[in-house]
Amino acid sequence: MSENVLVLGGSRNIGYHAAVRLLGGFLPSRCGLSLIRITAAGATVTFLLRSTSVFDNDEVVQSYVKSGKARLVKGDGLVKDDVKRAWEESGRDRLVDTVVFTVGNIIIHFKRKTFYTSLVKAANRNST
Repeated sequence: MSENVLVLGGSRNIGYHAAVRLLGGFLPSRCGLSLIRITAAGATVTFLLRSTSVFDNDEVVQSYVKSGKARLVKGDGLVKDDVKRAWEESGRDRLVDTVVFTVGNIIIHFKRKTFYTSLVKAANRNST
């Protein structure tokens, strides 16, 4: 049975590419001569997106939406009620197996100097 995946922050970059790979189920090998099937091949993916229109012109994602393998839920991955609603939608047919969290720009929710200082302190503690 394929996996049921909830993706928070999958509108672009790593989250997008990971979700598309999970939906499609194939990864190119390093040498480029063959394909490697991943364990979650053909997963069902529910995206939580601030703007579901981000995929309006994306033929790849739209093909999965039309087939029912991808669902688009409008909301913010940093808002508890939105995440809860996405969780419920993702788990509508069966339990969620995996959550992919790649929400970007989280740093804007912190005071930059404080956040940066905390990162430096943590890095220094871990390097000793």
